[in-house]
Amino acid sequence: MVSKSEVEKSLRLISKAWGPQRGYVFFPYIDRDEQVNSGKRRAGFHEGPSFLWPKEKDEIVDYLLSHTQHDVYWSTSIFEYPIRQEGYAMEEYALWADLDESNPYQIDDYPPTIAWE
Repeated sequence: MVSKSEVEKSLRLISKAWGPQRGYVFFPYIDRDEQVNSGKRRAGFHEGPSFLWPKEKDEIVDYLLSHTQHDVYWSTSIFEYPIRQEGYAMEEYALWADLDESNPYQIDDYPPTIAWE
């Protein structure tokens, strides 16, 4: 079981990518049970609500706690409006890469400052 303090710690890490910006953030998720039961790859995807960062931090924590059994995603972008579309994405404050199965400790050229799984 994931604790509230673990979720808050994760959110602090995520917020480092957002920098000082304020705006709307999203945490879409995939319900893998729903996906398996339907037999469809795109089933189980849920956009979820928008949250005004950092004002709705407590609501974000509650939402993440309610989805610990799902694959939850987030973006390095904060959005100007409560719509998750590229045209509303604000300037990013982090250089990021999805490393998948790569070991961040084996990256010599540009080692990451922060890595998470």
